[in-house]
Amino acid sequence: MTITMEDLRAGVERIAARLDGVERRDLVGFAASYELRPYLEVHDGVARWILGERSDVLDRRTTRDLDEALYWAAREATRPLSWRRQAARQHLRPPGREPGHPARIVALAEQAALLRGLDPAWGRRFLAELPAEHPGVPAAEVAACLADRPAD
Repeated sequence: MTITMEDLRAGVERIAARLDGVERRDLVGFAASYELRPYLEVHDGVARWILGERSDVLDRRTTRDLDEALYWAAREATRPLSWRRQAARQHLRPPGREPGHPARIVALAEQAALLRGLDPAWGRRFLAELPAEHPGVPAAEVAACLADRPAD
């Protein structure tokens, strides 16, 4: 399947519609800006993810898979949302655990839960990528926190 800009925009809009509390600034853009913010563009059916500020490019990825590009967009949207949810729940303690999970563990569990709510495969993928993406963060502890997570 050839990716179009319309496919990406529609997919990001579907993601945003399913995330309660997402803000416009949390979503991936579709053009370069002067802010340090990722954006997606399409050339010849290939989606390009670019994280840059002005002329500095910090991350660049390409894919011909629409689901892959939307996963990148969903990860971007759920990251700040998960930290806001973690902050709102910081006073909660999972049953049988004192004093609770560290903030980073809770935020990552929140992000995994949000991604899982969008697509169960995205939630599993996020958890599988934790060791590489967040060295030193015990993936088992994130998974345990995810299991302990209070229902929304």
